[in-house]
Amino acid sequence: MKYLIGKSPVAKPLFVLSKLCLFVCVSFPLIKLYNSSIMLYDGPLNNIITSILLLIGAPIVAGGVISLGSSTRVGLPEEKTKLKTDGLYGISRNPIYLGGFILCLASCAFALHIVNFICAATTMIFHHQIVLAEETFLENKFKDEWLEYRGKVRRYL
Repeated sequence: MKYLIGKSPVAKPLFVLSKLCLFVCVSFPLIKLYNSSIMLYDGPLNNIITSILLLIGAPIVAGGVISLGSSTRVGLPEEKTKLKTDGLYGISRNPIYLGGFILCLASCAFALHIVNFICAATTMIFHHQIVLAEETFLENKFKDEWLEYRGKVRRYL
């Protein structure tokens, strides 16, 4: 865990705001549990959709972290690493982001609130910008190995 925090791939304010919005979005269900009366709608369909999205998103995030192993970072690694192409990274170049986006959708399905929608949209837009910056980093670092991998595996799905 010595290197859990890496270098920001984008401007630090954007990076911090993206993580803050993600935190608010995935925490929003707690607000609903505290005060459900502020939600736009609350019914059984919310719970079904939320459950399905959680059952998809959570294992994708966990599998992505497990596949990265000791290379897992919030930001870019500053030490020498290898390009990860196995496990979920053989299916998606960004399974942690993909799973995180699905968890944001689960949060929105469970806690229908305009602030949650704004945080989810901001999270997805800003994290996509982070993905693009990370891909530039990976191309510069791994060159042909990255280009071959990028040609075989899609960005998200």
